[in-house]
Amino acid sequence: MVAGQMKNKQRTMKTIKKIALISCLIVSAIACDEINNEEPTLSLEPSGMVLLPASGGTKEFTVTTNQQEWTVVSDKSWCNVKSKTGNNFVLEAAENLSTLNRDTAKVTISAGEAQPLTIRVSQLGSEPALSVSPTLSTIEFPAEITTESHVFTVISNESSWHARVPTVDSLWCKVTMNPSAKTFTIKPETNTTETSRSAVVLVSGIQASSISINVKQKAKTQNSTDDFEYEEGTSWD
Repeated sequence: MVAGQMKNKQRTMKTIKKIALISCLIVSAIACDEINNEEPTLSLEPSGMVLLPASGGTKEFTVTTNQQEWTVVSDKSWCNVKSKTGNNFVLEAAENLSTLNRDTAKVTISAGEAQPLTIRVSQLGSEPALSVSPTLSTIEFPAEITTESHVFTVISNESSWHARVPTVDSLWCKVTMNPSAKTFTIKPETNTTETSRSAVVLVSGIQASSISINVKQKAKTQNSTDDFEYEEGTSWD
């Protein structure tokens, strides 16, 4: 009788253990299912449009997601992913030397099954700049012109520039432009008169301040064998 009771008790304990084990498995399965069914999330701070100054710089972002890994990619070479650590990444842009704004960069952040995020990054253009080299305010030529000329190099961040003599009565002062080389040459015609003459060559960009170069030429009766001279300095309109 005692032996039978012991066997029944053992069977009961085994049954309880099986039920407990099955219950644990069921609970674990439900928990895993709930985890697997958790909706993927991805957010970014700050978000929206980003505008960087012409001087360049960096901008830091924070990524929040329930996915194990995330990536960030920029589609423009000027907008670089400088670093990516933990939940943060930094975008970097070098100085924009052009007066034009940079083409907008699209930066995409992806994380597992979450919907990717996109931010747009732009960069302002620099202030318009225009200068010439050498920096001269006045040049002087002899009356008789053979090979004398003067070549200037244009330094500008604008997309176009122009060098010209703005007045009709100074067309003796010839200006030849070479846009591809960013240079222009000043070479007047021979002065056959007994009067010295002067002209102004105006160098203009699109928005930058213009530069004036005064051109003087000696009269025929003056020492026409002297080489042309120039004075240092620049005058600005």
